[in-house]
Amino acid sequence: MTVVRRTLEDGNGTKGIGPEKLSYSLRKKRYMYEDFMTGPICWDGEAVTGDGAPAGTTSRANRVFTGNHTLEYYVLGAGQTIVAPVLASEAGYDWGMDQTATEGVEINFGSLKTAHPRVFRVGRDPDFYGRLRFSIEDASGADIFFGVRGGASIQAVQTALATYTDFGGLQAFGDSSSAAAAVNALYNVNDATDATATLLTNTVADGTAVEFEVRVVGRALKVFINGVERPIPVQRFDDGDYMTFVAYILHTTDVAGQIKTLNYEQGLLVDRPKGLLS
Repeated sequence: MTVVRRTLEDGNGTKGIGPEKLSYSLRKKRYMYEDFMTGPICWDGEAVTGDGAPAGTTSRANRVFTGNHTLEYYVLGAGQTIVAPVLASEAGYDWGMDQTATEGVEINFGSLKTAHPRVFRVGRDPDFYGRLRFSIEDASGADIFFGVRGGASIQAVQTALATYTDFGGLQAFGDSSSAAAAVNALYNVNDATDATATLLTNTVADGTAVEFEVRVVGRALKVFINGVERPIPVQRFDDGDYMTFVAYILHTTDVAGQIKTLNYEQGLLVDRPKGLLS
């Protein structure tokens, strides 16, 4: 009897990924892909009944259902009137919110709960990755960090990114005096007082999609922009640290206008499809 072996495409049209490769990650919900193509349904994540309208007070935890996944997001700054993302006309979610300097949002693609399947553990889980494709209408008008944060536990949301004790990733750094956002690698290991930035040669242009990718290989932080690894000083998280992927977004003086998440993916590195998200 001939057995037909079903396969999944690897993203480049090659049918070379067998079901045994992704089965663990899919069954255990370690792998996630989101295209932000369905209108968001949002509610107050702190409401007792779980069905209240999203709230705009500082650090408030709200939730959004994308049609595929439920994500938690937190209000940053002095509080906001527009408290939910919207489906942009060209697809993707617009997280511009109130479009006011020093205000923004943190999007948590995993959880504050260490047992959540989309939270990874350094040195205990196999190597893992996350990547976000996004665009900024006015790139000089927002600071956007994408990467991991965590530690021995996963801290509650902080009003300043640098006060997280353990984090690492890439930041598009809005600067009102420049035409484009410079990109830093930004990281902080076992320190809740400051963060270290390594200026890269990349920039983010107005309205142009860019893909930030962050990997943890062994205990080491690795960063990639549009699929190309960028060299940074060696940064190693502690064995046993828990990590969740986040996007931390703040408007700067210029104000960014639309800030759109276009695609997102995370999982074990062995499951990563080849190529870019676009």
